[in-house]
Amino acid sequence: MFLINRSVDRNEVHYVVNLDKSGFLDKHQPVKVFWVKHEEKGQREPLTRIQNKFSYGLEFIHVDREKATFRIIAQDQLFEVSKGANGRFRAVALKPNAQVVVERIFVQIDGGSFLVPKVSKVEIKGFTLETGKYFVEALKP
Repeated sequence: MFLINRSVDRNEVHYVVNLDKSGFLDKHQPVKVFWVKHEEKGQREPLTRIQNKFSYGLEFIHVDREKATFRIIAQDQLFEVSKGANGRFRAVALKPNAQVVVERIFVQIDGGSFLVPKVSKVEIKGFTLETGKYFVEALKP
C-alpha cells in the first residue's frame, strides 16, 4: 500500500495489506510490515521487536472484514485501510481537511542514535480522494 523512506539509507519499510483466504482483511494482522534492505541484497526482513514497539510498528484501533483503522507507533496520524473504487485496498490518512491516499512517507533523520534518532521532518505524500491532486504534508515531530 505504501512505504517509508528515510534520509539515512536506501532501506525501506513496506506496509502491505494482508488478506485471509476469502479475500477479506485478516482480523489478526490486516497489514504486514517489513523491511526491504536495498543497502544489502534487497531482501525482506521483519521489524525488530524494538522497531515494532517504538517506531514502525502498528497499533490497530478498529478492524473488521473490509476496513481497519490504525496508526504507526511513532506518529499520532490515523490511517484507514479499505477498498478503493478500483476494488484494491489502499491506506488513507484521515486528515481534518482531506483524506489522502498515502503512497510514501519520508523521514528526515539528522543525527541522534540508533535507538533514539533525531527526526527533524516527516513528509506524507499521496493524493487527495476528493480532487485526486498530489498532496505533500511536512510534519515537525
